Amino acid sequence: MAGHVTDANGQPVGNAWVHAQTPDGTLNANANGTADANGAYTLVGVEAGGYHLSFRAAGSMFIQWAHQKLTFWPSAEITVGAREPR
Repeated sequence: MAGHVTDANGQPVGNAWVHAQTPDGTLNANANGTADANGAYTLVGVEAGGYHLSFRAAGSMFIQWAHQKLTFWPSAEITVGAREPR
């Protein structure tokens, strides 16, 4: 799973913490990472399915959910597709 962390104005948020949870709220310790200086992130080992993403800017205790929601519900569910065989 890959994407970019941006603020409300569409500007990249570098070094932000990113975490993915399944819709039932299950925590997955392997589904987290940190965005680079340009806001780009990749979460490795995330299987196909739906996820709710949360973000925290570097140095902040404030957590925000996709897309600019303050709590898990009603944050957007992001769908990750299966990888094509190689």
